[in-house]
Amino acid sequence: MLLTKPELVAERDDSSVALAELYNETAQPQAALDYLLGRRFHPWEGGEGKVLKQYTTARLLLGQQALEAGNVAVALEHFLMAMQPPDNLGEAYHLLQAKADVCYWTGKALRALGRDEEAVVQFESSASEAGDFKAMAVTEHSELSFFRGLSLIELGRMKEAKTLFEDFMDFAEREFATKATIDYFSTSLPRLLVFEENLDELKQRHAKHLMNLAAQGLEQWAQK
Repeated sequence: MLLTKPELVAERDDSSVALAELYNETAQPQAALDYLLGRRFHPWEGGEGKVLKQYTTARLLLGQQALEAGNVAVALEHFLMAMQPPDNLGEAYHLLQAKADVCYWTGKALRALGRDEEAVVQFESSASEAGDFKAMAVTEHSELSFFRGLSLIELGRMKEAKTLFEDFMDFAEREFATKATIDYFSTSLPRLLVFEENLDELKQRHAKHLMNLAAQGLEQWAQK
């Protein structure tokens, strides 16, 4: 639908980042990256971090594709660029931004290149992260917990990895069983038009996603 009205989409930053997100979610990260790099974005209330997320996602997906194809040097370049957004995106990452996923994939590329000491540094950085900033609040676990656990596996710290994935699963199950709440005094909400969506359904869908990640982590742990 967005592609049928490109001129209209181009008038709005929120519609443009939605298109980039759809490109990423439909395995077209190069299209997402090209679209993001070809537009000047401006931060808007409630949209903080959305453009950065899609840029990083595109870089990580492209890096994974290159890694799978054996183009390790290209993969490493994408992973290193993932946290270095160009000026046209209108935002920059905070120095304390969680990046367990980026560090994990950077470590995988470095290990594939035989640069194991550098890889260990990246895995250690990923594994040592604690918490994440999601939905305008600090949360104990997020999607990044999955990569923290994978990094622990890469480091051979199997007991810690299992404990993390089990805690991750417990957290996701509690989130699934807890009613959604919203701070009506927030000046910057993670979603626009909040009253038009079923917040409980959205929260449960996200919790299921986290549960799936925790299960995947435990499965990978069991295979080692």
